[in-house]
Amino acid sequence: MTARHGGWAVAACAAMVMGLTGCGGEGGKAGDDGGSDGGKGGATESPTSLDIERLPGPEIAKRAKAEQRAATSFRLVTGTQKPEASGKWDVTMDTAGNCVGSWRQDSRGSYEAIKHGKKAWIKPDRQFWNYSARPESGWPDLFTGKWLRGTPSSKILESVFTACDMRRLVHDATSVLNDDVTKGPTVIVEGQKAITLKAEDPKTGNPVTLYVATEGKPYPLKLEQGDETAPTTAIFTDYEKPVPNTTPPEGETVNVALLETPGRRAD
Repeated sequence: MTARHGGWAVAACAAMVMGLTGCGGEGGKAGDDGGSDGGKGGATESPTSLDIERLPGPEIAKRAKAEQRAATSFRLVTGTQKPEASGKWDVTMDTAGNCVGSWRQDSRGSYEAIKHGKKAWIKPDRQFWNYSARPESGWPDLFTGKWLRGTPSSKILESVFTACDMRRLVHDATSVLNDDVTKGPTVIVEGQKAITLKAEDPKTGNPVTLYVATEGKPYPLKLEQGDETAPTTAIFTDYEKPVPNTTPPEGETVNVALLETPGRRAD
């Protein structure tokens, strides 16, 4: 390959940082956090708005974790001002691994991404191509404006679509909520009433704030993590709405194997 900087893996890792998950290793798996819900992820019966606001903080956190882990899809919009990963990740995903979204890291460019079953596509912009490809490759001129198509297990696309693992993301995002959660005021988040929960990340000591819906199911609506100078924010919406069934026009795609196998002709 004529890639540089590990650009594709960096992109996936940055997206996962913005999605409040870890980079490298296997990460967390649903059911291994030893939380008070036993890690089973079963949704509880939804209480009324008044009920949820009266519950202790740890109980609200338990119900919120259970509801989110029982969800089959949602839209996630994250953003961070961390110097190493400043940018935004906006993706709709489901538990089957399907996802449609876009990623941008200010210093490295952006790409659009689509995954349906065993088919996957990404469309990097020129800035991303310039970052990830060696100058002599000619890739920025050849592929800017094109979708790379392949399977999620192909060498390049595999690292990108790691960030579409909804179950892992949900587990990692809520694993910091434990029995030390304290309850704050009721506020409005994305047009919905939400109760504030505050905790501390046991690994970093950084503050964590979760906003849980008080009407309907007690879904997590917003998660803030990190110090005040460079917080990471995740907003969860569109629970149980399907991932858009969109695919790029065939004429705008290039087989990703062209990049993985030097000398192979485009098809």
